[in-house]
Amino acid sequence: MSPARRVASFALRAVALYVVLLVAWIPIAGPARAAFEGASEFVLGVVAPGIEVDYLPLEQPTPGFDTRLAVTNRAAGLRRATPVSVRQIAWIPLCAVLALVVATPVPWSRRRRAALIAAGLALAFAVLRVGLKVLYEASDEGLGLVELGPGTRAVLEHAVHATFQSVVASVTVPVVIWVLATFRAGDLRRLLEGAPAEPAAG
Repeated sequence: MSPARRVASFALRAVALYVVLLVAWIPIAGPARAAFEGASEFVLGVVAPGIEVDYLPLEQPTPGFDTRLAVTNRAAGLRRATPVSVRQIAWIPLCAVLALVVATPVPWSRRRRAALIAAGLALAFAVLRVGLKVLYEASDEGLGLVELGPGTRAVLEHAVHATFQSVVASVTVPVVIWVLATFRAGDLRRLLEGAPAEPAAG
């Protein structure tokens, strides 16, 4: 099989798996969203115990969003709630990572290990996206939870735009995670040449 056909075969498998995983969101949306929300609240509570973070139901149906991310200054009686999409933040990157890993023609033992590592990194990236957004909201003068200088807050704003609000990040970061979790030196060359992904021992 030519290198072009190998790449096309991999791409078709990856796309098919990606679509299946995206559709799987429909029956598991409720529990999956609750699991991510609980996990991210816990992690952010440990990392930034002075900032109260909650997920709240949407007040009214909003296209593209499934919950609200709230940052609260309880002492001042202030709250900032932003509509967000857990599907966009966490599920889509996770689907992309898993589809790429499972479709990669390497031994299944490596795929299983890589899938666990990649899934962990994808979810860590999702929590990081939320954390940057939370820190940005907490540093707003109207909320008064965190004090940041103008320069630092400007950098943070760019980081939020590049991660939390970026569809591109939901595509590019999974690709980077896939490569880091799955490939070893020389794998790509051997796969394109049609050789086994792991050379024979000897």
